[in-house]
Amino acid sequence: MDDIKNKDDIALLINTFYATATKDPLLKPTFDRFIDSHSWDTHVLKIIDFWSMVIFKNNDYSGNVFAPHIPMQLPKAQIDTWVQLFTSSVDLLYAGPNADEAKSKAEMMGIMFTSKINKSTIMDIT
Repeated sequence: MDDIKNKDDIALLINTFYATATKDPLLKPTFDRFIDSHSWDTHVLKIIDFWSMVIFKNNDYSGNVFAPHIPMQLPKAQIDTWVQLFTSSVDLLYAGPNADEAKSKAEMMGIMFTSKINKSTIMDIT
């Protein structure tokens, strides 16, 4: 099995992940609620750019990956499912240092998102 080598590989990874994640019973309602069919392609391209930046340390992505997720108030179960499905998608397609990096970064993002969303919820209550 090959490693993630380029942006085309990342595109395959992201499209494979979303093919599963958008059908997952826990994640599908959130995707349906926050990403309309007209903005789906734009969202996917932005996520491909994000992961290209993460893996290849380039400047393909600009923005704040966390900010759009704050209004979603994602529960930990959804974040954990996202990480599991993303990791499974990587394992299905790739093996090597870049694949390991993608899985590691996804796990770290899951922890960060859980922490920040919980913190923003607490801050909103007070």
